[in-house]
Amino acid sequence: MDNLYIRSIRPIARGVALATALTQPLFSHLAVAQGPRAIEEVYVTARKREETLQDVPMAVSAMDGLKIEKAGIDDVGDLYTRVPGLFYTLGGGATPNSDFTYLSMRGVGFNGGLEPAVGVFIDGMYQPQVGFDLGFLDLARVEVLRGPQGTLFGRNTQAGALNMVTRDPGDSFEGLVELEADEHEDYRVRAAVSGPLSDTLAARLNVEARDAEGWSDNVTLNRKQNDAEGFSARGKLVWTPRESLEIKFIGDYSDREFGDLGYGAPINCDCTDVLHDFQQDDEKENTGLQMNIDWAITDTVALTSLTGYRSVDSISFYDPDSNVSDQTPLTLLPITESTTTPVVPIAVASEPITVAGTSHRTDLEQDFFSQELRLAGGADDLTWLAGLYYFEQKMKQGRKFDIGPGIPYLPLYIREDFTEDRDGWAVFGQASYTPTERMEVTLGARYSKENVDIGGERVLNVANASIFSFPKIGDEDYDNISGMASVSYDISDTMLTYVTVAMGWKAGGINRFPSRDNAILPYDDETSVNYEWGVKASSADGRFSANAALYWIDIEDQQLLTVVPDPQGATPITTIDNAASSSSRGIELELNGQFTEALGLEASYAYTDTEFDEYLQKDAAGNSVDRSGDHFEYVPENTFSATASYLFQMGGGATVEALLSYQYTDSFTSGSGSFNAPLGFLNENDSQSRWNARAVWNRDAWSATVYVENLTDELDYSLIDYGPFLPLDQATLYGKPREPRTFGVKVRYGF
Repeated sequence: MDNLYIRSIRPIARGVALATALTQPLFSHLAVAQGPRAIEEVYVTARKREETLQDVPMAVSAMDGLKIEKAGIDDVGDLYTRVPGLFYTLGGGATPNSDFTYLSMRGVGFNGGLEPAVGVFIDGMYQPQVGFDLGFLDLARVEVLRGPQGTLFGRNTQAGALNMVTRDPGDSFEGLVELEADEHEDYRVRAAVSGPLSDTLAARLNVEARDAEGWSDNVTLNRKQNDAEGFSARGKLVWTPRESLEIKFIGDYSDREFGDLGYGAPINCDCTDVLHDFQQDDEKENTGLQMNIDWAITDTVALTSLTGYRSVDSISFYDPDSNVSDQTPLTLLPITESTTTPVVPIAVASEPITVAGTSHRTDLEQDFFSQELRLAGGADDLTWLAGLYYFEQKMKQGRKFDIGPGIPYLPLYIREDFTEDRDGWAVFGQASYTPTERMEVTLGARYSKENVDIGGERVLNVANASIFSFPKIGDEDYDNISGMASVSYDISDTMLTYVTVAMGWKAGGINRFPSRDNAILPYDDETSVNYEWGVKASSADGRFSANAALYWIDIEDQQLLTVVPDPQGATPITTIDNAASSSSRGIELELNGQFTEALGLEASYAYTDTEFDEYLQKDAAGNSVDRSGDHFEYVPENTFSATASYLFQMGGGATVEALLSYQYTDSFTSGSGSFNAPLGFLNENDSQSRWNARAVWNRDAWSATVYVENLTDELDYSLIDYGPFLPLDQATLYGKPREPRTFGVKVRYGF
């Protein structure tokens, strides 16, 4: 179990017995129970203790491993629309690649910036910016917590938290082999084994290999654009030297090479073909190590320790003009000394540099360490938790951006070498009290302190006429006290209502891409207050449930990433500033029903109404545009999804479950990476809808899945933007295409 002390401490959540919580077949084989079915009861650890999903007085969406497998959910992108209010944002301005893609929740975090507003956790450990994108390999469940989670989950959870819990080894030896292929020559092989090694030691290992041809053609370079290959593995060793002590050693590794779509395909081609004349496969290596200790010190007090380390190395490329360009070469001068004061050696551009066409490369190296200690206990009507947290995050970023003389823009090169060391600590606590059998009152608070220390240098050479070079050195401190209060009440045995007020905090920082002088550009903390009212209800027979949440969020000193024109006409300037105060309000609905023994239906809906209450967007030349009253970027107003399932009994112990799902995303705006876009210009991204179908056959240890993604073969785009160099009336509009209709099959054997 994830929190050992639950075995001996009476939970406060309506007296639910949790001794057998979270038990499930180690390798489910996608088997479906026979006879009358109720909705499967899902247990979560959203409050650092195990409770049923319907008993948690907060907005939480959860999926167990069986549901993840049946629905074909491979990564966090598959959760969009399935989880109300969850979406993505491009945090890198004019850098459209996966390293600068973040999660947003209820519109909070849409600006991305340099640190996310939705924290991602694996087995309780926070995952840094570049390390969160591990696929959903070998998960027991996924929990998505909406609203500020800073009290218990900590840093960068102003909007919410995504908590992934991996499977534990079981009491018997088990394993599986799985093969998957689709019509675009995307092949995957997965194997797993698990079982006891002794009376006190158990282990599991899960590995996956992938080789994908890709479905987007680069017609300029005569190759596939979004091909991919990679290997990933996750292992877990669980040692229980005595009943009161459990130690888990967890490790994972992934190594991927893949082509990024960049800006994508020209919209006017009505196709998924790209024209890039510069392309190299992105590379990402990701390693994580973790040790979790749960120790029941007494019958009422338990200690939890989480120690973790993650290292990520990433190299990403894209063609900035996304087109065939004149490859005329030009050699630009090196820089041997800084032209700023004080004079320092310049290492990133000490040799002549030849530019031709356009190319962009970003190198990221990130090392992250964290240690968390929690002491938890409970007696009578009080359950409490107190903890300490410490982290160190070291990041090194290099950037090479070249524009050759054949582009309708001044030839230039940019070379950057940037380091950021961020560390911090926190003390936190939360307590829940049940004054009556039906009421619970929860209070929590957290004090956090972070330090940011940056260094490095930047060189900008514009046609050998304007040469700028300067060091980047800075040090800033940030701290915050945030809290939460919640009251929940059991209206009946099957209906719960709650009211929560929670404060959110996102630490400030220092811009990675300052303008063309040696000024250090720090930005301050962003804070928010989230007011939420919710209702959770289920039928007496457990076959229907309905959850609803209404919220209002006030955000102050909002950190906004802005790409503004350069007043000297050379390159855009990307900065983050505390530019606005704003608000978000909305409603979230989740429905789940088992209408007959065979027919099931689940649906989710989110309405998100966001607004800048006060926002004057400015550029470096002093021009401004009043954006007050505008809706947030990257935030669709309406999202909806529904999945219907029907179970066929085939005889001989075999079953076939058919699933049909529909997903809808409203239109939304996005900022432009065009160097010629006027201040405040926004792209209009169209609404999208998709049908997906799956059929899962099971018999004994065998299962087979046939699926069709994007059943109606819609051509839609996850993001659109104009080419960066030409005026908008002459520039090409590009779209990053989503996957076309795809047929696939998956076969699994468990033993």
